[in-house]
Amino acid sequence: MVKEVGKKLIAQNKAARHDYFIEEVFEAGLVLGGLTIVPLSLYFKDGRAKVEIALAKGKKAHDKRQALMEKQANREVTRELSRRTSGKD
Repeated sequence: MVKEVGKKLIAQNKAARHDYFIEEVFEAGLVLGGLTIVPLSLYFKDGRAKVEIALAKGKKAHDKRQALMEKQANREVTRELSRRTSGKD
């Protein structure tokens, strides 16, 4: 796989530059030897913005297939149980 070169802008907070005087800007990145920091959610708590992050390891193709098969099996079991308890048998 070829790595992309250069900066690719994903999102920008234009209001921050309008509403505040930007004192200093930092760029941060981590090398974690096969692990990645992944943002899971962004939310407000007590009037402050919070981001939930996780340390994650990439899945291989066979791992993704296995997870999909488990999800489908659980869905079928749940569907069958709800069908039996509702009397539509």
